[in-house]
Amino acid sequence: LIIEADGLNALKIIIEDTDPLVKEAGCWALTSLISQGPSLTSTILETINVSVIMSCVKEPEFGLKRVAINCFTQIARQSDDLAKLIINKDIGLIQQLKILFTSKDTLLRRQSLACLTQITSSKRDLVERVLETINIEIIANCLKDEDLPVKINATLLLRNIIRVSPDSSKQAISFNCDETLINILNSSPDEAKDGILECLRIIASSSDNGSLRILNYKADSMALEILKSSKISL
Repeated sequence: LIIEADGLNALKIIIEDTDPLVKEAGCWALTSLISQGPSLTSTILETINVSVIMSCVKEPEFGLKRVAINCFTQIARQSDDLAKLIINKDIGLIQQLKILFTSKDTLLRRQSLACLTQITSSKRDLVERVLETINIEIIANCLKDEDLPVKINATLLLRNIIRVSPDSSKQAISFNCDETLINILNSSPDEAKDGILECLRIIASSSDNGSLRILNYKADSMALEILKSSKISL
């Protein structure tokens, strides 16, 4: 009904408005529509180009940035082809998310990492595109963030990368990601431990050195205790 009533063109006008609050409301509405499925999302993006959404990410207002990034996350969630669309377009999304990793706004740091995690969740070529801009050292720094959800989101992004990129797994060791992950494991809620343990498992299996390091940190006994006390499965 929205499409039949030319609602997409009206929504595009709202998103391109000069008032940040109006633009933010438009992005919220757009995100809700996109969450309905890949077919509708493809139709929407024929009218509202991803560059229009990207312009909202570049605006100075934190609230508008957050909603626009969430919109990209929803696009990537719909299908691999749509995930490719938002990073293959020359709009600079990955570079902008990289900048926001160090934003003073905690929610922006969380959402930027979550967006890249969604983008890298399936295809190797998507991971390779992200690695052209985001290296393991940058993610290692995010693992040391003061905010626990930021650390957990960084862990999930690292997991997605190292499970398809053996070289990245070895680099994770060189930046002491394994030690940092063990520290995160101690303070994380049960629902977040799966991703952290998988990350440690991949690092351990990447080389004999990786296994030895994690054994020296006693991560194996920590994981065993977690399995004994919860329903988490490796």
